[in-house]
Amino acid sequence: MKLFQHQKDGIQKIVNAGGVGAFFWDVGCGKTLAALKTFEYYRRTEPTLKLFVVCPVSLIESAWGDDINKFTSFSYANLRAKLDLSADILIVNFETLISKKFAPTIKQILDIPTKMVVVDESQRIKSHSAKTTKYMLAMSRTFKYRLILSATPAPNSKLEYWPQMEFIRPGLLNSNFFSFRASFFCLIRGESVIPLRSLGRKEMIMMMQRGYKMSLIPGTESVISDRMAKYCQFVDKREVLDLPDEIDVIRSIEMTPDQKRAFSQMKRDLVTQIKEEEVSVPNALAKLMKLRQISSGFIYNSEGEAIEFDNNPKMKELENVIEEIGNKKIIIFCQYRWSIERICKKLQRKTHDLFGATTNKEESIQRFKSSSNEILVTHPSSGGVGLSFNDCDYMIFYSLDYSYMNYHQCRGRIMRAMKKNNATYIHLIVENSLDRTIMQALKGKHSDDRLFREIVGGSK
Repeated sequence: MKLFQHQKDGIQKIVNAGGVGAFFWDVGCGKTLAALKTFEYYRRTEPTLKLFVVCPVSLIESAWGDDINKFTSFSYANLRAKLDLSADILIVNFETLISKKFAPTIKQILDIPTKMVVVDESQRIKSHSAKTTKYMLAMSRTFKYRLILSATPAPNSKLEYWPQMEFIRPGLLNSNFFSFRASFFCLIRGESVIPLRSLGRKEMIMMMQRGYKMSLIPGTESVISDRMAKYCQFVDKREVLDLPDEIDVIRSIEMTPDQKRAFSQMKRDLVTQIKEEEVSVPNALAKLMKLRQISSGFIYNSEGEAIEFDNNPKMKELENVIEEIGNKKIIIFCQYRWSIERICKKLQRKTHDLFGATTNKEESIQRFKSSSNEILVTHPSSGGVGLSFNDCDYMIFYSLDYSYMNYHQCRGRIMRAMKKNNATYIHLIVENSLDRTIMQALKGKHSDDRLFREIVGGSK
């Protein structure tokens, strides 16, 4: 397999840095292959070297397994399915890694004298206080070579770089998270700037409740970038790959009178009457969720049962769009289990579901990959990260959430290196609902926090 220049440069950067670093490459730029080639480089001089990969469960077979079989002669073991440490490459998901059941196995892995670790989707350890982050930082120094991969390493704040840099190069961004935060961040409101060094925890919380926002101290961003430059390679796929066009299509949808009435009442009173069932919501987050459900054609009652609106216009438009696309492979992203199950039941074409309750996720992925004209109906957290569906040219967003990171990752499933055809993204947007507000905020590439605040404002 011939490597792109950015992949060659990335591997060389890791070598120059002593075997540690990060590929912060856009989705579809070949991070998995470059990581395997980095391992291959070190394996030539260290024949006993083993590679330990930590990644989301959906990537074990469909991304890592596929690329290992396709591009290397290495053996690999899915440790989630079988505890076999004899393979060249050992792969496990984040949840299994930190489970008590896996503790004896991780001890054996850490006792291997020469080993390399790759953390795929390293934004999973962006929170300094999360259990997974603490666990991985504790074990990181037992690995001679350390590589992390992510298309969106710090989607909300530069603060999220600290745990990831600490994993590959301890002390690079100060000795601990709080020292890093105090050195590079301050609280800002208008013209008022307050250094964090002068505040205790309670004072900082109080100031943020008063409207102060955490922000980089002016002039310090370049210091962070300079420290990271030796170890991190950032790649935008539009700058390094010769890709076809991305086509965005908006399909506007009108709510039914019943939906409009329920939507208006929910906004006004936080209580709506649907089919003689009262559904109340106690806070803004639940309110937003209920409003998004209504625009998708249903709402969950207090018992968690889905009540569907008659003549759901979004479902009808989905059927129209699929008919227009014709006999081709399609991915549909939905935010709710009810929508996923309803679509799979409603559509006449062969469908595969992929979400939290899917019994065999790998089977769904592989069946869809091997098809030529079938449909994958999935949630962003299951089908939106790490997977490659390069031969699929159509993606439908049935419903959107307020995470730009999720949206960006989802789009990248069908726009990857070696893509031949244009990628078409179809958004089903219900007018006078939160769909339009979310779509506008996503186009602005806003952080999840800012996006959420705008959506809250848009719902008023």
